[in-house]
Amino acid sequence: CFQIASAKTFLCDLGIKTPVIIMAHGETKDYFYDYPEDEVASLRHAAVCQVLLPAFAEPIRDYVAGFPVRVEVIGNVVPQYAQQADLAREKESYKVVFVGRLVRNIKQPHLLVQAFIRIAAEFPNWTLELWGAEDKRRYQKKLQRMVEEAGLAARIRFCGTTQDVPRVLVNSDLCVAPSAREGFSLAYTEAMSMGLPLVGYKSCVSVSELIEDGVNGLLAADGAEPLAEKMAVLMRDRDLRVRMGAAARASMRVYAPEMIWGRWETLMDEVISTHSSDRI
Repeated sequence: CFQIASAKTFLCDLGIKTPVIIMAHGETKDYFYDYPEDEVASLRHAAVCQVLLPAFAEPIRDYVAGFPVRVEVIGNVVPQYAQQADLAREKESYKVVFVGRLVRNIKQPHLLVQAFIRIAAEFPNWTLELWGAEDKRRYQKKLQRMVEEAGLAARIRFCGTTQDVPRVLVNSDLCVAPSAREGFSLAYTEAMSMGLPLVGYKSCVSVSELIEDGVNGLLAADGAEPLAEKMAVLMRDRDLRVRMGAAARASMRVYAPEMIWGRWETLMDEVISTHSSDRI
């Protein structure tokens, strides 16, 4: 079952005995704030609760403690690109990239724009590209005004949507994740798979789960200034970008299709085997 609303129908309303695996799409602590209690109760009747990242498992484990429910961490599939961003090449200009909807309270692209403005003078041969659909016109106008007032319209570009994300990523040098919260971000994991180091906030659980600070990216404290400081560390040091980019690419191999689908197949085989024995 995808999420707990559908699981409630099977497990609580119909009371079926067929084993159910509940898939949690995002951050699981939200269940206990945003969902009705009778839907949340389905977690205690499932055979397995699957979550995307290790940190998402803890709220579920606490809730199902004392019940025969297995909690399993299986991430999303991340493309394993044959091509890789060439971070070692000397260029006339370098690029910071953001990919995601321009949503103020979740993706927080305004913090990335503010951060880039703070350090733009130190890095005159760097640009910032933000790829993604507008969320609200008023917010988009505010972002545009920030850029224009800073005199950086030629260097901070809002590029809209694209059907060719790999092309955007392979021509970039650094990916920044200013998100306040995420589920399992394909935009950021795809950037890492392309060999881009990632900078994000340590307070964003899903981002801090992906970034091993100082190895495949950097984690910042909240706010535009701390984000700018971490971005600058990588923008100053091409060799560091190369090392962290290679580590980022390697860290995404655990999400290769054959790995993820293999884990799902093993899990389903084990659930079927266990519950078949129970029925006998």
